[in-house]
Amino acid sequence: CPNCGAKLAPGAGFCKKCGTPVMADTGGEPEPEKVLSPEEYAARRKKITVATLIAAGLLAVFVVVYITVLSPIINYNRAKTAIEEKEYTRAYLILSKLPEDFRDTKVLKVDIKYLSAGELFDNKDYSGAMEAYKELGDYKDSKEKYKSAKFEYGKGLLKDKNYTDAIVTFKELGDFGESKYYLKQARYEKGSALLDERKYLEAKEQLSQINPFRDSAFKLKIIEFSQCSVGSFITFGSCEQDGRSSNGDEGIVWKVVKKDKTNRKVELVSRYGLFTRNYNSSGYSNWSGSSLRSYLNGSFYQNAFDSDEKTLIIKTHVHTGANATNTNQGSDTDDYIFIPSIYEVEHEFMTTPGARRAKGVAAAKKAFVGGNWCDYMLRDVSSYRIYNEYYSNTYSGCATVSWEGNVHAHASVDEPWICPFDSSLYAVRPVMWVQY
Repeated sequence: CPNCGAKLAPGAGFCKKCGTPVMADTGGEPEPEKVLSPEEYAARRKKITVATLIAAGLLAVFVVVYITVLSPIINYNRAKTAIEEKEYTRAYLILSKLPEDFRDTKVLKVDIKYLSAGELFDNKDYSGAMEAYKELGDYKDSKEKYKSAKFEYGKGLLKDKNYTDAIVTFKELGDFGESKYYLKQARYEKGSALLDERKYLEAKEQLSQINPFRDSAFKLKIIEFSQCSVGSFITFGSCEQDGRSSNGDEGIVWKVVKKDKTNRKVELVSRYGLFTRNYNSSGYSNWSGSSLRSYLNGSFYQNAFDSDEKTLIIKTHVHTGANATNTNQGSDTDDYIFIPSIYEVEHEFMTTPGARRAKGVAAAKKAFVGGNWCDYMLRDVSSYRIYNEYYSNTYSGCATVSWEGNVHAHASVDEPWICPFDSSLYAVRPVMWVQY
């Protein structure tokens, strides 16, 4: 060993003692390098060139095979795996590298768009789902899916109080699903919002298209009050009027006699005499203690108006001070419903006989005098004295308006035109204030 001096075994390649590599002793001089002739050198180069070309050709074939056969298969399988893992974007990008005619790549790409649209829908991205399904056209049930996405999108608009766009959306959907219901709901919400803002005509435009949806009729009535003028007529509430209870109650027609735009309220008096009733069922009474007042603010008020309508009727402070009858009128009252006074019909809202005249409905026929014109009661109490050489007595009752429109605050034996408290031959024309 040249390193440690140990004896080496014949032909050993390294020292067993220290591990130093050693050259094998060939036992002679090395053979001289063979020098090739030009012919031999050319032949060798030719062999090398041919081998290189063959290798290059094989490599080219492999590349072509890989690109045209193996790579598409690999990418196709990768795309299928991505689809199974619901990684639709990655799957689509992979398939985009493949020829359209490779297997079912073209169909698969469309299907990925369909599945992606479904994922957008599931994630409540209805706007994105709409766009995706619209692009798919007639593919599978894309048209129906598009409508479903649009329907949910419309519900979102409604929830966000974007009523205008919601109306457009549900209108475009036509008969799809519950679109008609939600179209009404959108119009109702928009109309209600406009009503709260006192944009009455714009609110009417929406609510009139859906009546009788929910309480749209009631809201339209509020709008009608806002637009009415003194002297116009409005139907509000209902009661039996035609004498045939079997066909239900009839709407009560009211005449607008005052309007307070500042406080948004109107005073109404019934256009017709609605029924006949005692001013007081037993003995003398002024307005505050009369059975008629109890009836109007009790049974009549409760039955003639529904719960929504009652919210519009405001309690009114009714003044019952002294008047031309020089009779004690009792204390003031606070009423929902009352009847006119002498002062009101002479100085406020029915100041001429023609304006005071009133016809009666069938339920008030006991009060008919001239055709279906009727006498009706006023809330002021009065008195009169009947006397002659044989008999003398004093009677009390309430003032009246005759069928000719004349006010009768007093009476005599010759013209007993006031209404005795227990008489049921005079009609009732209720009065009330409504705030819209």
